[in-house]
Amino acid sequence: MEAELKKKEIEHVFITGIQTEVCVDTTCRRAFSKGYKVTLVADAHSTWDSDDLTAKAIIHHHNRVLRWFADVRSSDEIEWSMEK
Repeated sequence: MEAELKKKEIEHVFITGIQTEVCVDTTCRRAFSKGYKVTLVADAHSTWDSDDLTAKAIIHHHNRVLRWFADVRSSDEIEWSMEK
């Protein structure tokens, strides 16, 4: 994926997806460590309840913690455009 991003000269990635505490968390941190500008779309990632926490609590926690690595914005705060 990184080769494709570099080929297209993409420097800013928007992260959405599923499973907040695994794939979403890792992707945010890894993109940041590779030098990409990262935006985590706060209301566009999800997970399941664990034995200890509800999905809502996991999502809320990660939206706070991942602010170290990404701009965290809700989907209505983002101006979506396909232009470079």
